[in-house]
Amino acid sequence: MSALKDQPLSLALVVMNIALLILVYINASEQNTYRRQVAELLIKNTHETEVLLSKCIDAEEVRKLLQLQR
Repeated sequence: MSALKDQPLSLALVVMNIALLILVYINASEQNTYRRQVAELLIKNTHETEVLLSKCIDAEEVRKLLQLQR
């Protein structure tokens, strides 16, 4: 710090770099949280869609169709 005492501009640059690193870390953390939430919603939506689609097709009719094709 004694070396930077005579050059306040260098000290200001060091402080700004540290502040920028903190800002980048906070931003990356928020983006990670947002991406996790979006991924969870997509997985939930896909699961709900699969459940609904599985109820739309009658297994017995699918068996009949497969037997007719043979």
